[in-house]
Amino acid sequence: MSDYLWWVTRQNSFHIGAMLESLQPDEDVEVIVQKPSGKSLAWAWNQGLKRIGEYKAVIISNDDVVVKPDTGKTITRILDTTGRQTNTLIVSAYDTNLHKGDFGNTWIPSKVMYPQSFLFAVDERLKETIGEFDTRFCPYLFEDTDMFRRIQLAGYDWVTAVPVWHLGGGSTLTTASINQRNERFRINRLKYIDKWGGVPGKETLTIPNPPKRSPKYYNYIKKEKNDG
Repeated sequence: MSDYLWWVTRQNSFHIGAMLESLQPDEDVEVIVQKPSGKSLAWAWNQGLKRIGEYKAVIISNDDVVVKPDTGKTITRILDTTGRQTNTLIVSAYDTNLHKGDFGNTWIPSKVMYPQSFLFAVDERLKETIGEFDTRFCPYLFEDTDMFRRIQLAGYDWVTAVPVWHLGGGSTLTTASINQRNERFRINRLKYIDKWGGVPGKETLTIPNPPKRSPKYYNYIKKEKNDG
């Protein structure tokens, strides 16, 4: 048994075979199928957080990445060493496709590079300090932006540190049309505005508004109000 767990969210990517083959035989791996459950991506991530305690750390990953042999050991070591020394609660990977190259293991604070969430490592400090991901952002989009906001307000950071190959560039798009994704983006953006008083980067609240609208409200609100 390894001291960390790979928690892979299955989102109907065609690349999961390559992803699992890139992991090591001595690493513990579990795959959670998100779609059939009807739950949000945040819910799937939270199930991974619940495994902390059994494991020292959990690596939450999309199903469309390929990693190096030492990625698991490296990202959890960085989280446990430099992460603890610098009040960093989440350590993410960067996409060698998107950034046009493998720059090796690095340390990039959020003020330099906005963190991505297709693969990230967490330990017990996230739940103890911040809590779980907000499942109201359903089925996906803005759950990571919301967590980043909460982390920053608490005086912590979410950094980027290790390279991986992100095959799909967003596995959640494999079974959803662009129009469907745009509608999900619109609805969850409205939820974020309601919660924080503005769009990301222009928030006006440091204490979030409690949920005040039925989820169905966002399906019917006029699109022109999306500019917030």
